[in-house]
Amino acid sequence: MGTQFEFKSWGKSSRPKKETTDLLVAQDVDAKEALALVTESDVEKLELTLGQHKLLVKAIGKLQKDSKSGPAAVALLQSEPVTTKSLTKDGGLDEIL
Repeated sequence: MGTQFEFKSWGKSSRPKKETTDLLVAQDVDAKEALALVTESDVEKLELTLGQHKLLVKAIGKLQKDSKSGPAAVALLQSEPVTTKSLTKDGGLDEIL
């Protein structure tokens, strides 16, 4: 069984400012499962500075990869449509089947 996700620890280690993580909390995006579903267009809606936007996108991408959220979640962050072709390319189709 994996370790419990600690949003505050994740926020400190991934380096966005406290104001940025406070915005995520205000939007109820402080759970690992919710963060894994955040897309880059979602991040754009937060109206962050360029630096905070880049840090947050990078941190969410790393979280998705580290948590084995699968290729579908990584594709969402990159704003790519998830198709059977993209799942096959990333090896995620076997996981679904």
